[in-house]
Amino acid sequence: MSLTQPKLTLLYFDIHGLAARIRLAAAVGGVELNDKRFASREEFTSLKESGEFPYGQVPCLYVNSGSAQDVKIAQSGAILRYICRLGGLHPEDAVQAAIVDAALAAEGDAFSAHGAVKYRGRSGLAHLDATALAIAEKDLRENVIPRHLGYLEKLLSGSSTGWVANTQRPSPADFAWGTQLHQLRTGGINFVPSETLAPFPKINAFLDKFLAVPQVKSYYKL
Repeated sequence: MSLTQPKLTLLYFDIHGLAARIRLAAAVGGVELNDKRFASREEFTSLKESGEFPYGQVPCLYVNSGSAQDVKIAQSGAILRYICRLGGLHPEDAVQAAIVDAALAAEGDAFSAHGAVKYRGRSGLAHLDATALAIAEKDLRENVIPRHLGYLEKLLSGSSTGWVANTQRPSPADFAWGTQLHQLRTGGINFVPSETLAPFPKINAFLDKFLAVPQVKSYYKL
Protein backbone atom coordinates (compact mmCIF):
# COMPACT_ATOMS: atom_id res chain seq x y z
CA MET A 1 0.00 0.00 0.00
CA SER A 2 1.17 3.52 -0.76
CA LEU A 3 -0.35 5.11 2.37
CA THR A 4 -0.57 4.13 6.01
CA GLN A 5 -3.79 2.22 6.41
CA PRO A 6 -6.34 3.11 9.06
CA LYS A 7 -8.97 0.64 10.22
CA LEU A 8 -11.70 0.48 7.57
CA THR A 9 -15.27 -0.86 7.77
CA LEU A 10 -17.54 -0.91 4.74
CA LEU A 11 -21.29 -1.05 5.37
CA TYR A 12 -23.55 -2.44 2.66
CA PHE A 13 -26.13 -5.12 1.92
CA ASP A 14 -25.18 -8.77 1.37
CA ILE A 15 -25.25 -8.32 -2.41
CA HIS A 16 -22.72 -7.24 -5.05
CA GLY A 17 -24.31 -3.89 -5.99
CA LEU A 18 -22.17 -0.79 -5.65
CA ALA A 19 -20.00 -2.45 -3.01
CA ALA A 20 -18.48 -4.96 -5.43
CA ARG A 21 -16.21 -2.37 -7.02
CA ILE A 22 -15.00 -1.28 -3.58
CA ARG A 23 -14.48 -4.80 -2.27
CA LEU A 24 -12.53 -5.76 -5.38
CA ALA A 25 -10.37 -2.64 -5.33
CA ALA A 26 -9.45 -3.42 -1.72
CA ALA A 27 -8.63 -7.03 -2.59
CA VAL A 28 -6.48 -6.15 -5.61
CA GLY A 29 -4.73 -3.29 -3.79
CA GLY A 30 -4.07 -5.32 -0.65
CA VAL A 31 -6.16 -2.97 1.49
CA GLU A 32 -7.55 -4.58 4.64
CA LEU A 33 -11.30 -4.02 4.74
CA ASN A 34 -13.92 -5.14 7.25
CA ASP A 35 -16.80 -6.02 4.93
CA LYS A 36 -19.81 -5.43 7.19
CA ARG A 37 -23.01 -6.70 5.54
CA PHE A 38 -26.40 -5.96 7.05
CA ALA A 39 -28.10 -8.97 8.58
CA SER A 40 -31.47 -7.64 7.49
CA ARG A 41 -33.20 -4.74 5.76
CA GLU A 42 -34.43 -3.68 9.19
CA GLU A 43 -30.86 -3.21 10.40
CA PHE A 44 -30.17 -0.82 7.54
CA THR A 45 -33.46 1.03 8.05
CA SER A 46 -32.78 1.48 11.76
CA LEU A 47 -29.33 2.96 11.11
CA LYS A 48 -30.65 5.16 8.32
CA GLU A 49 -33.47 6.55 10.46
CA SER A 50 -30.98 7.29 13.25
CA GLY A 51 -29.06 9.57 10.87
CA GLU A 52 -26.04 7.28 10.76
CA PHE A 53 -25.35 7.76 7.05
CA PRO A 54 -24.35 11.22 5.70
CA TYR A 55 -26.71 11.01 2.71
CA GLY A 56 -29.10 8.42 4.04
CA GLN A 57 -27.71 5.65 1.87
CA VAL A 58 -24.98 3.06 1.49
CA PRO A 59 -22.25 2.11 0.79
CA CYS A 60 -20.69 4.00 3.65
CA LEU A 61 -17.08 3.62 4.80
CA TYR A 62 -16.02 4.11 8.40
CA VAL A 63 -12.41 5.31 8.70
CA ASN A 64 -10.83 5.02 12.11
CA SER A 65 -7.54 6.89 12.19
CA GLY A 66 -7.17 6.74 15.95
CA SER A 67 -9.59 9.54 16.78
CA ALA A 68 -12.51 9.09 19.14
CA GLN A 69 -15.05 9.16 16.32
CA ASP A 70 -14.81 7.47 12.94
CA VAL A 71 -14.76 9.57 9.81
CA LYS A 72 -17.58 8.50 7.49
CA ILE A 73 -17.07 8.55 3.73
CA ALA A 74 -20.21 8.26 1.64
CA GLN A 75 -20.82 7.87 -2.12
CA SER A 76 -19.39 4.85 -3.90
CA GLY A 77 -17.12 6.86 -6.21
CA ALA A 78 -15.45 8.70 -3.35
CA ILE A 79 -14.98 5.48 -1.38
CA LEU A 80 -13.59 3.71 -4.44
CA ARG A 81 -11.04 6.43 -5.18
CA TYR A 82 -9.95 6.50 -1.54
CA ILE A 83 -9.46 2.74 -1.41
CA CYS A 84 -7.53 2.82 -4.68
CA ARG A 85 -5.25 5.57 -3.34
CA LEU A 86 -4.50 3.44 -0.29
CA GLY A 87 -3.75 0.47 -2.53
CA GLY A 88 -1.62 2.35 -5.05
CA LEU A 89 -4.26 1.91 -7.79
CA HIS A 90 -5.00 5.59 -8.43
CA PRO A 91 -2.36 7.52 -10.42
CA GLU A 92 -0.29 10.05 -8.53
CA ASP A 93 0.21 12.17 -11.64
CA ALA A 94 -2.52 14.85 -11.62
CA VAL A 95 -3.31 14.64 -15.33
CA GLN A 96 -3.47 10.84 -15.42
CA ALA A 97 -5.58 10.87 -12.25
CA ALA A 98 -8.00 13.29 -13.92
CA ILE A 99 -8.27 10.97 -16.94
CA VAL A 100 -9.10 8.08 -14.61
CA ASP A 101 -11.67 10.21 -12.78
CA ALA A 102 -13.26 11.20 -16.09
CA ALA A 103 -13.61 7.55 -17.11
CA LEU A 104 -15.10 6.78 -13.70
CA ALA A 105 -17.60 9.63 -14.08
CA ALA A 106 -18.49 8.32 -17.55
CA GLU A 107 -19.60 5.04 -15.99
CA GLY A 108 -21.94 7.02 -13.77
CA ASP A 109 -23.30 8.90 -16.79
CA ALA A 110 -23.89 5.66 -18.66
CA PHE A 111 -26.12 4.13 -16.00
CA SER A 112 -27.49 7.11 -14.03
CA ALA A 113 -30.71 7.40 -16.03
CA HIS A 114 -31.19 3.64 -15.79
CA GLY A 115 -30.92 3.89 -12.01
CA ALA A 116 -33.37 6.79 -11.93
CA VAL A 117 -35.96 4.76 -13.83
CA LYS A 118 -35.31 1.62 -11.79
CA TYR A 119 -35.60 3.49 -8.49
CA ARG A 120 -38.12 6.04 -9.72
CA GLY A 121 -39.72 6.38 -6.29
CA ARG A 122 -36.61 8.11 -4.93
CA SER A 123 -35.81 9.92 -8.19
CA GLY A 124 -38.96 12.00 -8.49
CA LEU A 125 -40.33 9.75 -11.23
CA ALA A 126 -42.92 7.79 -9.29
CA HIS A 127 -45.64 9.51 -11.29
CA LEU A 128 -44.67 7.78 -14.55
CA ASP A 129 -47.48 5.62 -15.86
CA ALA A 130 -46.91 2.28 -17.60
CA THR A 131 -46.81 3.85 -21.06
CA ALA A 132 -44.27 6.53 -20.13
CA LEU A 133 -42.17 3.96 -18.27
CA ALA A 134 -42.11 1.64 -21.28
CA ILE A 135 -41.00 4.52 -23.54
CA ALA A 136 -38.19 5.48 -21.15
CA GLU A 137 -36.99 1.89 -20.80
CA LYS A 138 -36.99 1.40 -24.58
CA ASP A 139 -34.97 4.58 -25.16
CA LEU A 140 -32.45 3.62 -22.50
CA ARG A 141 -32.14 0.08 -23.85
CA GLU A 142 -31.89 0.96 -27.53
CA ASN A 143 -30.18 4.36 -27.52
CA VAL A 144 -28.81 5.80 -24.30
CA ILE A 145 -26.78 2.90 -22.90
CA PRO A 146 -25.49 1.71 -26.32
CA ARG A 147 -24.32 5.28 -27.00
CA HIS A 148 -22.30 5.37 -23.80
CA LEU A 149 -20.90 1.92 -24.51
CA GLY A 150 -19.76 3.29 -27.85
CA TYR A 151 -17.79 5.99 -26.03
CA LEU A 152 -16.15 3.32 -23.87
CA GLU A 153 -15.35 1.19 -26.93
CA LYS A 154 -13.56 4.16 -28.49
CA LEU A 155 -11.68 4.87 -25.26
CA LEU A 156 -10.50 1.27 -25.04
CA SER A 157 -9.42 1.34 -28.69
CA GLY A 158 -6.79 3.90 -27.67
CA SER A 159 -5.55 1.94 -24.66
CA SER A 160 -2.26 0.06 -25.06
CA THR A 161 -2.69 -1.74 -21.73
CA GLY A 162 -6.28 -2.87 -22.12
CA TRP A 163 -7.36 -0.92 -19.04
CA VAL A 164 -9.96 1.79 -19.45
CA ALA A 165 -7.70 4.79 -18.77
CA ASN A 166 -4.53 3.20 -20.21
CA THR A 167 -3.04 2.64 -16.75
CA GLN A 168 -0.57 -0.14 -15.97
CA ARG A 169 -2.78 -1.62 -13.26
CA PRO A 170 -6.56 -1.52 -12.85
CA SER A 171 -7.77 1.88 -11.68
CA PRO A 172 -11.04 3.07 -10.09
CA ALA A 173 -12.53 3.33 -13.59
CA ASP A 174 -11.83 -0.35 -14.27
CA PHE A 175 -13.48 -1.54 -11.07
CA ALA A 176 -16.59 0.55 -11.76
CA TRP A 177 -16.95 -0.39 -15.42
CA GLY A 178 -15.85 -4.00 -14.86
CA THR A 179 -18.39 -4.81 -12.15
CA GLN A 180 -21.23 -3.11 -14.02
CA LEU A 181 -20.39 -4.79 -17.32
CA HIS A 182 -20.09 -8.18 -15.64
CA GLN A 183 -23.60 -7.77 -14.31
CA LEU A 184 -24.80 -6.78 -17.77
CA ARG A 185 -23.09 -9.74 -19.45
CA THR A 186 -24.24 -12.39 -16.99
CA GLY A 187 -27.92 -11.58 -16.86
CA GLY A 188 -28.64 -8.14 -18.14
CA ILE A 189 -29.54 -5.17 -15.98
CA ASN A 190 -33.30 -5.12 -15.52
CA PHE A 191 -34.69 -4.08 -18.89
CA VAL A 192 -31.26 -3.95 -20.61
CA PRO A 193 -30.34 -7.40 -21.98
CA SER A 194 -26.88 -8.98 -22.08
CA GLU A 195 -26.98 -8.89 -25.91
CA THR A 196 -26.37 -5.14 -25.63
CA LEU A 197 -22.63 -5.90 -25.29
CA ALA A 198 -22.40 -7.96 -28.49
CA PRO A 199 -21.34 -5.14 -30.88
CA PHE A 200 -18.39 -4.04 -28.73
CA PRO A 201 -15.29 -6.28 -29.08
CA LYS A 202 -12.95 -3.97 -27.15
CA ILE A 203 -15.36 -3.86 -24.21
CA ASN A 204 -15.67 -7.64 -24.19
CA ALA A 205 -11.89 -8.01 -24.30
CA PHE A 206 -11.58 -5.57 -21.39
CA LEU A 207 -14.17 -7.49 -19.40
CA ASP A 208 -12.34 -10.78 -20.02
CA LYS A 209 -9.12 -9.14 -18.80
CA PHE A 210 -10.84 -7.76 -15.71
CA LEU A 211 -12.45 -11.08 -14.81
CA ALA A 212 -9.08 -12.86 -15.19
CA VAL A 213 -7.55 -10.85 -12.32
CA PRO A 214 -7.13 -13.50 -9.59
CA GLN A 215 -8.94 -11.55 -6.87
CA VAL A 216 -11.82 -10.76 -9.24
CA LYS A 217 -12.04 -14.35 -10.43
CA SER A 218 -12.16 -15.54 -6.82
CA TYR A 219 -14.79 -12.98 -5.79
CA TYR A 220 -17.17 -14.01 -8.54
CA LYS A 221 -16.27 -17.71 -8.13
CA LEU A 222 -15.46 -18.04 -11.84
